[in-house]
Formats: sequence, structure tokens, C-alpha cells
Amino acid sequence: MNNLKLMDNCLLAAKENENTDASKEHLNEFIDLFLITNKSMNGCPDFEEVREGTERLSSVLVEIVEIYNESNQTSGSLEKLQNEFKIWAELLNKHMKYKILVLGVNHLSLCVDRLIDRNKADIVAFIDDGGDNSGKYINKLEIIDLNDIAHKTFDYVFSISTNDHLASNLKRILGDERFLDYHLLKTLILSSPEFYIKHFDFLSNEKNYTGILTGLSYVQKGVNEKLLRGNFVNLANPGQDLFYDFEMFKYAYSHKEVRENLQHAVIGLSYYSFHYDLSKSTNEARVNYYYPITNTMHNNERTDQYLYYHHMLEKVEDAILQQDHFSAAFEPEKDYFQKIISDGYSVEYDCQKQTYEEIVEGIKSIKRDFNKNYPITVAENKEILRGYLEFLLTNSIKPIIMICPVTKLYQSFTPMAFKHELYQIINKLSSEHHFQFLDYYSSDEFDDSDFYDPSHMNYKGAEKLSNILNRDIVW
Repeated sequence: MNNLKLMDNCLLAAKENENTDASKEHLNEFIDLFLITNKSMNGCPDFEEVREGTERLSSVLVEIVEIYNESNQTSGSLEKLQNEFKIWAELLNKHMKYKILVLGVNHLSLCVDRLIDRNKADIVAFIDDGGDNSGKYINKLEIIDLNDIAHKTFDYVFSISTNDHLASNLKRILGDERFLDYHLLKTLILSSPEFYIKHFDFLSNEKNYTGILTGLSYVQKGVNEKLLRGNFVNLANPGQDLFYDFEMFKYAYSHKEVRENLQHAVIGLSYYSFHYDLSKSTNEARVNYYYPITNTMHNNERTDQYLYYHHMLEKVEDAILQQDHFSAAFEPEKDYFQKIISDGYSVEYDCQKQTYEEIVEGIKSIKRDFNKNYPITVAENKEILRGYLEFLLTNSIKPIIMICPVTKLYQSFTPMAFKHELYQIINKLSSEHHFQFLDYYSSDEFDDSDFYDPSHMNYKGAEKLSNILNRDIVW
């Protein structure tokens, strides 16, 4: 039913520019959309009042075209067309909306009205996916047994079920076209609670930011942006590489309010950053939650497979979903995930209190971080950082490149070749561009109690680092 919105817009524009060439163009667009919509209704149930409404609207259109051809004016007849169109659109919405069965009874069931656009679709019933709720009701809609769907008239099954076995079997029976697996798409794209908490906050907040932070989880957890001078937003994320650092920065900068206020950009790096490409890493699936924002999957080898799901989502969105459905789907889980994240930040790391097994596992994790030797990735990341710096300086934004602190254990098992290579790159770039470089990796101002694991800072450490940045940044 998207065409109805477009048709309404065409009529409004035609009326605003009545008796001009622009009005004629908008009227022609309206006629084209009317014909397309009519054609798309072929094969749909033949409701008499819809057919009669279509005939009345067609007559008015013919009348207006004849008047226009004779006098090059619409002589006030656009108002009549608007009235007929409104009646016709209401009839279509009444009779031609999709009929949906919702598979699954869980926390999303209570907010399904915020997922499905009732101007596009009607919910017929919920399907019980656990066996305990058949015969009950959600928002006055019946919960039916799986076997009862044969007695229901519907266009799609919209699945919010976590019962993957049941969903898979039903999908096999109905086929891909009639089974819309929202749970799968949500899991794929909303797979990082930390990312989406931050993203939805960015969308809802005022954007008069004077500074932006980007980087890996070390910056995300290691800097409390609220303590920094000015008004900073922290766009660093777990596993985020230089490519997505720059992409997320450009996304934020595309907002007018950000462009008007921004003065500083803190680019967080690790010693291994130049060898790291998220889209080729073991965390490569994370490109899916960047894709709706950045429209790129970078060098991901599974791009075609992932794009299939994103295009599927676009089709579902166009057919039945509300514009802000992901925000609504994530809201019931937000407080839960925020508590988990918050509880993690309050831990104080103490190597002396760790078991032998925990220390060995920590050392293995550090070695995995540096198990990288990718010269092609290094070459690409050099150019990405160079482009990032040039973008900032061209727009009169001051760049600060920063390395976060780590524990003594992490320092001990860091291959110094990575540090030397990073310094060579930084020195080369500093001969081309003006930026500030701050390396706190081995800083004596931090101890183990400032961290919650060997490389990530807790709340106390983040407060300390933020105050040190206020001291060291040349504002």
C-alpha cells in the first residue's frame, strides 16, 4: 500500500501548483501510480465496493484529463479528485490489507502492534509455539494451535518464535514467500545489544556534539564521554575496525546538527589495528548490523548470502512493517542488556587473585589478538586512516589518535613488532597531516584495578582515562 502514500503526495503537490506545468506532471505521476496499483490488484478478491470505487475514481480522472486537454486548466476539479481518492484508498485499506498470523508467544507478542503497520496488514491470530497458550488471548487476539492454521485465511506467517525447529518446519510447508522469519532477521541485524543501545540513543538524542570518539571496545569501555570537555558521543564498538570507524563517523557527520558543532574527533587504535579487518575476521557476521547504517559489507566473503537476508527484510518492511520496527523490537530487551553491561563494568581485575587456568586463558586471548599478519589489510588501513584524517582536516575538525591503556599482563605478551609498525605508520602520517597522538598503552597512571579484564577498563578506569584526556588533549 506504499503507492497510496505516493499517490496522496502527488495529489497534494498537484493541488499546490494547480494550473501549472508542475501540476500536470504530478497529475500524470498520480495516473501512473493508479494504473500500477490497479494492475497489482489482479488476482485479489473481487470486492464490489472496491470495484465501484475504482470505477468512480477512473471517471473523475478521465473528466480531469478532458478538461485539461481543452483548457490547459483543471478548473478546481482536483478537490473532487482528492475526495474520490480518499474514499478509494480507505476501501483498499479495508479490503486489500495483508492478513497475518503471528507465530510465537513471547515478549515481542505484546508489542507486535509497534512492529506491524496496521495500515498495511491485519493480525488474524497468534500461533502457539510452546503448547501452553492455545485458547488464550493477546490484545483480544486469539492464540491458536498450530493445527488450526488450516482453518484460517491468511497471506503470511510472521514469525517472532525462538522455536527454530518449529519455525523451520512451518517455513518448509508454507515456502519462503509466505513465511516471514522476523526472529532470524532480528537476530542477524540486532546481534549486538551494545551497538544498538548506542545507535538508538544517537537517533533519539539531540546531536549538537562537539566531539566524536571511534574505535574498538577499548575506547567504547575505556572512555566516559560524559566526562570529556565539550559534548562528545562515543561511536566506538566491540570489534569495530578502521573502515567502520570512518563509516560511522561519516554517518554521524551526515546530520546537519553534527556538522554545525563538531570540533574534535578521537580515533582509538590498538597496536594491531592496521592488521585488522572486521569483515574478514572471526566476527565477520557483525557487518550485518552496520549494513543498514553504512550500506556496505566491506570485504566480506559472504556478502551475497547476507544481502539476501537484507533484501528479504526490505521486502517485509515494504509489505507490512512499521518504519521504526527495530527500535520497538529492541526496547523490551534494552534494560536487561544495559544491566548486564553495567554489571560487567563494575568488576575490578586482579591478576594475583586469578587461578592458573584463568591466567592461561587470558594469555591465549592476548595471543589471539596479535595472531595477525595481513600486509594487504595493513596497506588498505593506512589509506583508510589517511582518508579519515584528510576528511577531518578538510572540515576543520581536530584529529586525536589515541591508544588505550592495558594491564601489565597484556603488555607482557604484546609483540613489540606491532608497536614498531604502528609507530612507523603514525610517524609517516604525521609528516603529511597535523594531528595529536596519545599513547597510554604502557602508562604508569593505571593499575589492574582500573580494568575488568586484561585489556578493557571498568568504570573507575574509564573515569581516570577521561580525566587524563581532558588534561592531555590540546583543546
